[in-house]
Amino acid sequence: NAYYIGNETNKYIALITAKSKDIESVEIANGCRFICCEAFIDCVNLKGVNFPDSVIGIDKEAFAHCKSINTLKLPALARIVLTTALG
Repeated sequence: NAYYIGNETNKYIALITAKSKDIESVEIANGCRFICCEAFIDCVNLKGVNFPDSVIGIDKEAFAHCKSINTLKLPALARIVLTTALG
């Protein structure tokens, strides 16, 4: 339920945006390294996000205005860029 950019060896390098603003949950693809700026902005129904251990970076405002989130399982190595990642 998201769009990614990648290459021949890993087609899930970066998650660039949600396919719909109406999603309620998302499981980030294994192999994804980065969540781009504003990837899930205004996904007001988004309640849960499950990250694989491959995620190392979450860009600013990636989850801005996602006021329904109640479950966010971050991998140990993830670095959130700026405090506005969660809006």
